[in-house]
Amino acid sequence: MCAEDDVGPVDIEGSDVENDLEHEDAIERMDCAEHPVSREALKKVLFREKDWKRCLAGRDNRTKFALSRLKQVVEAMGGLPNVTVNVEGERPLDGALRRAWAYAEAQDMFDRQSQYLENLSGGVPDDAEEEFVPSGLEAMTATDPFLMDLNAQNLRPRDYALKLVEECTLNAQQIRAVAPIVCTIDEMWEKRTEASTCFANGQPSERCNCLWLGAGGSGKTWAYTKVLRPLFQRFFGFGQRNKNDALEQQILASLACIVDELSMSAADVYHALGLRFSVKRCENWALDLSRYLQEWFGEMPIGLQLGDFLQLRPAAQASQHNAAELGRLLFKNSMGIVVHFTGTGRFSSCASGQALVAILQHMRQGTAMTDALWAQLQSRLYEVQQLQDLQTAPSRRAFLRAYWGALAWEQVARLQQLRAVLEAEDAGERLYFVQAIDKPTGDALLSSAQVSAALQCLNMTKTGYLIGMCPLFLGMEVRISCILPEPLLTRELPCIVRRIELHPKEPPTPPGAACVVLQYQPLGVLVEVADSDYGQFQVPGDDVPKGHFYVRPVFNKQSAWVFEVPLAPQRVLTHFGLQGITARSGLVAFLNQPPWMKDGDYGLALYVMLSRATKLSDLWLIGVPERPYFEGFLHERNKTLVDRMSLFERLSVQNEQAAEKYIQKLLWRGNAYVNRTLGVSGTGQAKRRRLTGKTAVA
Repeated sequence: MCAEDDVGPVDIEGSDVENDLEHEDAIERMDCAEHPVSREALKKVLFREKDWKRCLAGRDNRTKFALSRLKQVVEAMGGLPNVTVNVEGERPLDGALRRAWAYAEAQDMFDRQSQYLENLSGGVPDDAEEEFVPSGLEAMTATDPFLMDLNAQNLRPRDYALKLVEECTLNAQQIRAVAPIVCTIDEMWEKRTEASTCFANGQPSERCNCLWLGAGGSGKTWAYTKVLRPLFQRFFGFGQRNKNDALEQQILASLACIVDELSMSAADVYHALGLRFSVKRCENWALDLSRYLQEWFGEMPIGLQLGDFLQLRPAAQASQHNAAELGRLLFKNSMGIVVHFTGTGRFSSCASGQALVAILQHMRQGTAMTDALWAQLQSRLYEVQQLQDLQTAPSRRAFLRAYWGALAWEQVARLQQLRAVLEAEDAGERLYFVQAIDKPTGDALLSSAQVSAALQCLNMTKTGYLIGMCPLFLGMEVRISCILPEPLLTRELPCIVRRIELHPKEPPTPPGAACVVLQYQPLGVLVEVADSDYGQFQVPGDDVPKGHFYVRPVFNKQSAWVFEVPLAPQRVLTHFGLQGITARSGLVAFLNQPPWMKDGDYGLALYVMLSRATKLSDLWLIGVPERPYFEGFLHERNKTLVDRMSLFERLSVQNEQAAEKYIQKLLWRGNAYVNRTLGVSGTGQAKRRRLTGKTAVA
């Protein structure tokens, strides 16, 4: 007799056995939209022309103003492109477009890639637990010649860190910021349980909790990535944990916790994370769980929080409840050593760069700018007359090379598609559109009109960050738009499309078509990660070069979209998406205030948008508000935030003056570079800033 679990159809494998047709049919139904978008309807879906015209013809409001500004730009670039026309001559299918990939071949490729990425991130098969497989970050570190040589010297933490300080030329502010953390690691190393290892697992005499504040380019990220991260990797490091440990086990064994982009952390989520750490570490670390609000993240020996509170709040935050209040209390209790980074490394040292710095200073300090400076800012405002320059090749090329950013999805969603069409035209490549497949729960089916309306959803935060019609062409700069199951392929990772694996049943491409709407989801898209650290990784297989990975369509049960390729244009983003990005090639900034945005948040959004560029001349400003918005507006509309930043700055001055004791304890005063950088007195800069009451732009 057979067991109950064995009852059922027998799977027979072999080359002479026909495929399971029912299974293939189910896959096909999933891969093909019930109501495919025709080429004739494509323009309507991409640009929402009907809604756009209706809004422009209606009453005056902020949305109408935003769309009228967008219309000016579109007209200056020649109008909405006609995506239904054919082009002269045939665009042959490039060798980077394949049609012969079978399901079994595709699945095998994805399985190999998934296993490879799991291994890189620290996981190995159950039958290979003893094999050392470097994580992705570890593998990157292992190829750095300087770090390889440094590791071979077997230095103690303070000497290891000093070498990094010199090599990476940290400035005085950065040296003082890292010193307390290095001191703590050095003490933990001295008290380590195994003298034959470099694993610094000793108990420090006091915990070190640091809050580093400052905008992009201010120096905080450089100090962390170039000094502290290698230090953590070396002395808290790799090989100390089981590669199959779940997150809970990693929380239990951790000796340091880093929270980046702190200002983007919702208070209730911050509280939940802190409580989770405390609950997990409670028994092993002999904690009093009732004191978890005072014992940050389960008495973590070292805590580092990085951010800038003159950045954007978490989107759609609803925080008027107890968990959020507890999160704010947990953060307040966490503040130990505060460092306010005031460097301006992002910005150019030229006159245009310093003009942008001055404008941002006035916004931060709430002071009035000079008429000359205001005139410089106004010179970057592009009205109809100036936009006519976009018809000329040099201006058009610079415009397409820059980032495009806006505060409203009504602009961003249309700009994403506009840019994809224009870039494909300039590159001479055929543009493929992948239609998201939307299916409601239950047995109901969507009508053609309902499908069309769903595809025109503007706000990607409401669709699981999957775009309704995903544009793709060979060489296109894209970003991974949502969280994928594969490690290391993170959301917002910049990539370049290198190959499109079409569905085996995809119909032949129409001759001369500049744009093609795919009838089926592609089996996968091969992308090259635009990050040099990924260049050393190679998925097993003959046809995948180093630094290349396959991205396949994903399901998203929490959103409207069921099946779609998780890619989106790389350089068209909302102000939230632009946060953390340095727009070195320039930024086209639509600054219209959306109707739903509060004044306090609008002041922050303006600051974030302007601070992405490296100099004023790299900004194209559209929809610019009046002068007071760039002077006292932020202080008037967001007084609580400004007061909090003033508190942080005062604490930073005090901590900077106290940093000398850590420098002395580390014996760094005997080093010529440190002495030259810090000067004879370790507190002169702090004293000057306290006396003047001024702070540089962060």
